Amino acid sequence: MEEKKKPLWQRMRSMGLNIQFTALILLLVFVPIVVISIIMFRQIEQNSIAQNKSDMYYRQRELDGAITFRMEAMETLQRSFSNSSDIRHILRESASERTMSTRELLDFADGTASILIGMVDNNPLVYTARVYAINDNVQEMMPSIYKASRMKNLSWSSEEPVTGWHFAYYDTTFGSLTENGDVPLLGLVSPVEDYTLGTIGYVEVAAEMRNIFPDMYAEGSEGWGFFIREDGEVVLGDAFPEEDKKIAENLAADKPLLKEQVVEQRSVNGRDILFYTIPIGKTGGTYVEVEDITGITRNIRFNRNNFFVTLLIVFVVMLFGINAIVRRMLGRLYSVVDSMRQIRHGDLSIRTDVAGTDEIGELAHQFNRMLDRIEQLTEENVQREILAKNAGIRSLQNQINAHFIYNVLESIKMLAEMRSEYEISDAITSLGKLLRYSMRWESGTVTLEDELEYVDNYLALMNFRNDFTVGLAKNLPDSLLNQEIPKMSLQPIIENCVLHGISPLGEDASIYIKGWESGEDVWIEISDNGQGMPEEALLALRQKLEGAVETEEIAHKGHGVGMKNVNDRMMLEFGKEYGLTVASEEGKYTKITMHLPKRKGISNAITVNR
Repeated sequence: MEEKKKPLWQRMRSMGLNIQFTALILLLVFVPIVVISIIMFRQIEQNSIAQNKSDMYYRQRELDGAITFRMEAMETLQRSFSNSSDIRHILRESASERTMSTRELLDFADGTASILIGMVDNNPLVYTARVYAINDNVQEMMPSIYKASRMKNLSWSSEEPVTGWHFAYYDTTFGSLTENGDVPLLGLVSPVEDYTLGTIGYVEVAAEMRNIFPDMYAEGSEGWGFFIREDGEVVLGDAFPEEDKKIAENLAADKPLLKEQVVEQRSVNGRDILFYTIPIGKTGGTYVEVEDITGITRNIRFNRNNFFVTLLIVFVVMLFGINAIVRRMLGRLYSVVDSMRQIRHGDLSIRTDVAGTDEIGELAHQFNRMLDRIEQLTEENVQREILAKNAGIRSLQNQINAHFIYNVLESIKMLAEMRSEYEISDAITSLGKLLRYSMRWESGTVTLEDELEYVDNYLALMNFRNDFTVGLAKNLPDSLLNQEIPKMSLQPIIENCVLHGISPLGEDASIYIKGWESGEDVWIEISDNGQGMPEEALLALRQKLEGAVETEEIAHKGHGVGMKNVNDRMMLEFGKEYGLTVASEEGKYTKITMHLPKRKGISNAITVNR
């Protein structure tokens, strides 16, 4: 399996010291420069974009007011035509299939018609204002009154609904030829209603699109605009670049964007653009103006890239220069390193001649002293190896003796079973388990389950030996069976209960072991119904338990016995806040409580008699 790639810091530690120093110096110099440069160029770009946003925000507010004013002017003119009683009279007569007299037509032409025509002529914004009858039974008086067939020549007459705002249509009132040189119009169409006859005609007020949305048609303006109708159709102006139609389609697809008046930046089709939106509630559509800032952002990024290329060249030049300087400064250190490499081949007679009072000189001096000490220790180690070999032989002999005892006990057990001496066989089995457990000292702690098995075997032997019987009762939750406790810690306590509490009475008795958990602590309580302890003896035992750890006693007694030994080993293993506490009442009972931290282990027990 391929080794996992080491982190950068670990790989640097395997490099030469001069490379590490060089890399450190360059990192301390260039990393801040790179970070500051990135921040600086980003700030320049953001400031430039923010300035363009500010200019666009101003244009947005200015155009929003202008569009509102122009549309309100068209609505005012439309109401003037719709509310004219003379026009309504003409349309009512036409709808009723009646013909107006010549006098009535002349009076209208000289009066109302001339006033309305003057209102149109005096408003440079308006292209035309026309009234269409619902049939052809009307005397046309251009440029104000038209037959229904004229309206049908216009593209918006086939739209649903006919009324409302219509965008980018052409004046084809008199046929397929336009009347205004293919100039797109924005028109407001409203019905003329009669209480009796219903719709009796339509009023059209039209203006050139370029007068309402100048940036859609103006060449050389700061941006180009387009209009998105309520149904999502995009209306493009003459100034809109043909290759940028996808930008308009992308923005038109963002429906929530078109509901608010915003100024935003966005990247579309690899172009950086700024745009603003003006929702026009009167039409249900949205006007959008776009400014391409790709040139600005590319210029800033080009300058940034040139700066980093130059910085990289400077970095490479400084890399070689600083490395040469550092190697010269570390020359004396490399001399010491060379001496160390020679010693690696076994030549302990090497001594470095680097002198000085600085750190490298001190290193060379201590290196020479170390070599002197190594030669001395080498001679001592020869003697230790001889002693270690002798100790190994003795250890092997002990193992042989232990196996010999196990084999002998197994033979005696088989002989007892052959003679049906099962009580003797059980006693030998318990003794064998006791010996194995006592001599297997792989670590200082075992599980409570292992220790309880040992106690069961111990009491089985004691009951075999004595004339009285000691019963053992346990009340322990299963979760405590794999709790770690010091090895041989329960047996000394049980032994004290038997020898000092129960044996002097010479009668059957019982020992009760109970355990519970409390937070991160474990409590194990061992109590007997023996003769108890006098107050003076109890006080003396408590003082002994609170005394200093008797390490020499532990070393002298091997694994250690007695309550003091158990208490000392618990404090050494878990901490001084843990250990044993004793309570007793003469003639009644003795109770020992073990306080342990919650710690789980792995049991080696085969069976546990509970």
